[in-house]
Amino acid sequence: VQSAVIGLQEKHACDVNVLFLCCYIAATKRGRLTNDDFKIIDNAVGDWKSDVTEQFEPFATVSRKAPA
Repeated sequence: VQSAVIGLQEKHACDVNVLFLCCYIAATKRGRLTNDDFKIIDNAVGDWKSDVTEQFEPFATVSRKAPA
């Protein structure tokens, strides 16, 4: 799962936390997300992505490529 998620993140700029939210909603049969739902989610996490996640991405990339 980890390599698939990292691949989605790196190759397609997928927000994996939103992906996991979608999986949770589907698994718990809580309905379907609409385009408006995705806009709301994106607005809700926008500051976190720009202020925190994107700031640490260069370090995460180096860490993933370093030998174990």
